[in-house]
Amino acid sequence: MLKIIIKNKKKFELLSNLRYIKSFFVYDITKSTEIKEAVFYNKVISLYSNNNNTSKTTYGGRFDDLNNVLIQLVDKRKIIKIHDVAISSGVTTADLYNFLIKEKLNVQIDASDRFSTIEYYGDNIKYFFDSNNNLIQIYFFRLFLGLKISNYFFISKLLFFLLNFFQNTSRNRKKIFLFDKEFYQYFSNKQINYFDFDLFEIDHSNKKYDFIRVMNVLNLIYFTDQQIIFAVKNLFESLEDNGIILIGRTSLEGINNATFYKKDNNKLIPIKYMNNGYEHDKLIIILK
Repeated sequence: MLKIIIKNKKKFELLSNLRYIKSFFVYDITKSTEIKEAVFYNKVISLYSNNNNTSKTTYGGRFDDLNNVLIQLVDKRKIIKIHDVAISSGVTTADLYNFLIKEKLNVQIDASDRFSTIEYYGDNIKYFFDSNNNLIQIYFFRLFLGLKISNYFFISKLLFFLLNFFQNTSRNRKKIFLFDKEFYQYFSNKQINYFDFDLFEIDHSNKKYDFIRVMNVLNLIYFTDQQIIFAVKNLFESLEDNGIILIGRTSLEGINNATFYKKDNNKLIPIKYMNNGYEHDKLIIILK
């Protein structure tokens, strides 16, 4: 079977509400910048599947309780430099920015993710690449081709494999940001800075932060103990003395189990547990 690319908003909304039919269709991601309605735009972005089989499905307000604790821990007299890691669509980063501005705090927010941008080239045949320059999908006229889809769409997979040999990596490409609408506005207006970031690559910028948030990423369902320890050590190096790092996971019930750690000399000291705390706290203790 084949997956079909839809460019018409009304047609896509109709088809995406049909239980068994919707899997046959995808919205043309190259048309996302033309969408004016925030709700539909965010729906399109949330349905997009990354090369690692994750999506941008998230929701606003999920870290409100953590934000309320944060303002009790930071020094309000200074500019607060923040790094929000693995932001997905950026909707919770926008929440954080709005909250801190409402509290009249002076903040500088950097936001990062590994797969929040894609690039493509072509007209009738479009080749799409992730931030690691991996070919992730192809639009062959109105057909969607890729490998990260169900085997039910074996023709789409076969055509992707065949057309893969004709890609031209030297072609000029256009970039698409997979951002929440509000976050994209803040990014465009330079109120929030965004950069691609891999937790397992050493950051040579020497930039230091007062607060780092790493929610819903440093979990054993994604990484090994050794990888988590390496990532935390990596982030530790970019934390100011007495800076704070928040690590945790949101449960299926929407409960944030997280821990605020403070950098004290060469240690991370837990200073505030939220609910059950970070589920792999023992790994952070190893760092002490």
